[in-house]
Amino acid sequence: MPSLSNPIFIRKRRVEYTDIDLIYHVNNVKYIELMYNSFPPDILLDRKVKSLEVNYLDEAKYGEEVSVYYEKKKKNTFLVSVERESDHKPVCKANFVWQD
Repeated sequence: MPSLSNPIFIRKRRVEYTDIDLIYHVNNVKYIELMYNSFPPDILLDRKVKSLEVNYLDEAKYGEEVSVYYEKKKKNTFLVSVERESDHKPVCKANFVWQD
């Protein structure tokens, strides 16, 4: 999956207890929830996800801060990256394609 060439910051969030699995890493589904919930209401309320490709690159742990960035690639296609704040390393990337 390509890197974001012109990332736009969406939000920052601290990893909470309900985000982690048994070994204190963020559960893979929680990354998807974090990215999905970062989209603006006009997209979430008016469209459905047509396809989603996710790459898990590293681990975020309980108490760490992560930031979400996105870049619009095409009309309905967004590349999203979750980065660990401590080292700005991407921990997860996804390609969201939304239906009209």
